[in-house]
Amino acid sequence: MEEFAELNQQALMPYQGSAPSPWFLRRIKEELRTFEGEKLFTQRTAITVPFELSDEEFRLYRAVTEYINAYLPKQSGKKKAPIALARTVLQRRLASSVRAIRKSLERRFDRFNEVLREVELLAPGKREAFLRQQNLLDVYDEEQETDDADEAIDEAAAISITAADRIDVLKDEVAALRTLVQQARRVEERGDERKLASLLQCLDRAEFHELKDGRGKLLIFTEHKDTLDYLREKLQPRFSVVEIHGGMNAQRRKEAQEQFRSPAVQVCLATDAAGEGINLQFCHLMINYDMPWNPMRLEQRMGRIHRIGQRLDVFIFNFVAVNTVEGRVLERLLSKLESIRRVFGERVFDVINIMLKVNEVDLEDMLREAAYNPRSLNDDFYLQQIERINPERLRELEQATGVAMATSHVDLGRIRARDYRSEERRLMPEYVEEFFLSAAKRVNLTVERRADRLLRIEHVPIRLRATTLNSVKRFGTAGTEYRKVTFNKRDILHTQSHADAELLSPGHPLFAAVSETVESLLGAARGGLAAFGDVLASEPYRLHFFTSELIGEEPSAGTFRTVRQHAALNVVLETADGRYEIAPPDVLHDLQPIEADGEAIPAEVRQKLERFVRGSIQRVRLEEKRQEREREIEIRRSYLVQTFDALIAASQRKALELADRVESGETHYRIARDEAYRRVDELDARRTQKLDDLKHLRVLRPGPVRYLGSALVLPISVEGEETDENGFHSDPEVERRAMEYVMNHERERGWTPTDISQLKDGSGFDIRSVSPLDANGKQEVRRIEVKGRSGYNKPVLLSANEWIQAGRHGESYWLYVVWGAGAGQQPQLLPVKNPAATLSSAVRPIVKHYVIPASVLSRV
Repeated sequence: MEEFAELNQQALMPYQGSAPSPWFLRRIKEELRTFEGEKLFTQRTAITVPFELSDEEFRLYRAVTEYINAYLPKQSGKKKAPIALARTVLQRRLASSVRAIRKSLERRFDRFNEVLREVELLAPGKREAFLRQQNLLDVYDEEQETDDADEAIDEAAAISITAADRIDVLKDEVAALRTLVQQARRVEERGDERKLASLLQCLDRAEFHELKDGRGKLLIFTEHKDTLDYLREKLQPRFSVVEIHGGMNAQRRKEAQEQFRSPAVQVCLATDAAGEGINLQFCHLMINYDMPWNPMRLEQRMGRIHRIGQRLDVFIFNFVAVNTVEGRVLERLLSKLESIRRVFGERVFDVINIMLKVNEVDLEDMLREAAYNPRSLNDDFYLQQIERINPERLRELEQATGVAMATSHVDLGRIRARDYRSEERRLMPEYVEEFFLSAAKRVNLTVERRADRLLRIEHVPIRLRATTLNSVKRFGTAGTEYRKVTFNKRDILHTQSHADAELLSPGHPLFAAVSETVESLLGAARGGLAAFGDVLASEPYRLHFFTSELIGEEPSAGTFRTVRQHAALNVVLETADGRYEIAPPDVLHDLQPIEADGEAIPAEVRQKLERFVRGSIQRVRLEEKRQEREREIEIRRSYLVQTFDALIAASQRKALELADRVESGETHYRIARDEAYRRVDELDARRTQKLDDLKHLRVLRPGPVRYLGSALVLPISVEGEETDENGFHSDPEVERRAMEYVMNHERERGWTPTDISQLKDGSGFDIRSVSPLDANGKQEVRRIEVKGRSGYNKPVLLSANEWIQAGRHGESYWLYVVWGAGAGQQPQLLPVKNPAATLSSAVRPIVKHYVIPASVLSRV
């Protein structure tokens, strides 16, 4: 996570233990805070929209329910799972829309009417066998949850599965379906669907006024494509609409997402295909036209818009038909959650699934059972189960599994340090753009600059969209054109007119295709040598580029598989006298390509260099990663033990309670008792397996080290009135004294400085200095680039990387110029805040660097 870390009020309390806590935890989003104590997520409001079916709709509802119970009754054996799926699909389509159930009934009628005609042509002795074959759904997986099945399987179940195994029963079912189809058509033709009317009325609420002038965005979830089509027909006269559903591949879904982002589109109609992997934080209004029966789906849907980057309060409207069995159950659940929210806080919406599980409420089973047994509408049997949901059970589980301890003992200092590094090491869009534009020229892809400074690509050649490319198989096919392209997400997030721009970055289909193509074209250059110039160098040196990997193991299907756990680009600097040093991996950004002759690196030198990489870089990284892993493994082990102990204890209590009932004569609890004991054994076996799996995570060993190529770097001179007789050649002793002076200066101010330059990772500054906590618990950070000069009134030079980083960090970036850093001289400090803004009109660009004249520094 960039710029933020998990915080809550408990985490701000000092840790009272004898050692730093190892715990880190993925917290509930409502508890997350910035380091300034501000909420990371906006307010989320869930609103229930109750409605009642009309008399005709309700008669259709009762008729379909009676049909389901009559012709798809509970089964056992091989028929149990397929029949249950068919029932569930029809029940959910019935709750979705008249259009959805009418379509399913028509398809089911057509299918079974055809089967009936085929059966009547067979000899009587062959009819039952033929009917049994028609009941098989080969693509259905009994272990698959109903909400995880795609709509094609749902539809196959709805139209193909029947319990009929005799021709007379099938005839009766076909006749019943004919009547239902006619009834459904009449209801739909009346055009008085109360759910749609409630939707249109809801859209007149104040929360949706922004849709009228095109500013707002609304996401509407339904469970079925037929209902989606119906809503599109009804909404398109009023709004511009885009859709995302399971029939679209990943590329088409992404295109639809970008269309929705554009100012031209107001409404996105989506099935649960948009519930995962799609980020729609530019939208803050959502309607659950169909309520999912799986509570996890509800959490996933809300997460599409209530996420990091959402700047507005989120409103979610849940539609329920209160005069149906499932509607009343869902309404009571939403009401219960709202009452829990008033006590438990907003986090309740992120733990719905866990909340129900710890209270032994299976919502899907409850809704299915309610359709089997409509009596519950009168005696409130299922509603009473909802009322018994107790949030304290969730709190008890958190206490038992160490969650509360993890929350209380967060090592805030370490989190904050890691957060700084995360912010400082983000991939910079300037470099991404520079790479892509250079690569585009190599592959003959024309990229033009627009008047608004963004880019356009009028035509993407077929060779960059070929299905033979590995990038196409992995990331999808690039588009044929891109009218508006940017490499900086800020353009899209902060400029409304650029909301429809395409973000080109690693992982984008076009970016990946260009990268793969240019790598293929330049493959012959691998292992070669190129020449560069360095204005800071006083003598030649060489740079050698390697990749190194760390290999580990992960559990996989009862065994394990070897995986790459870490990979890095390593650079070795070879001085003129043959010494090896570690250089930052992005060192070439500050060097100028030049024409010069050089010899390829001999094999024996490469071997020596590889040994240096293995011993000085890979081995150090291996030890660091092993220590991190040991710490993480201990956290996992402790959490697993405590979690399974709590779950096993709860299951044992339940089994003993059921056993007591059986002993007291309530023999109908015998099956439940046996199931509870089986659950205890299952949990114990899972605990053993999980703990065994941790052993594989301890395996971490050196992987391959591969040589990429080398660079010969030659000194180049810079002339001009801003330079002096010594040019800008680096002097290690002057730099050391300047760094030491600045570190002491920051400590004397009461700040805590950290030498970042030793990391050699291209951060673009030398020191991170952090202030003490103020009265509000806030800290200020300075990212300081130190420039030391021997003597006084001397210009300084910032590298291209340092200048870009200065612009990126803005107010937190400082340039500390130390004149008089030579031996025996009196240092003079000149601090410059935000030099990219302060000095932008005074700097002079030269050879991948920027000169800041002494006259400018003395005036700042």
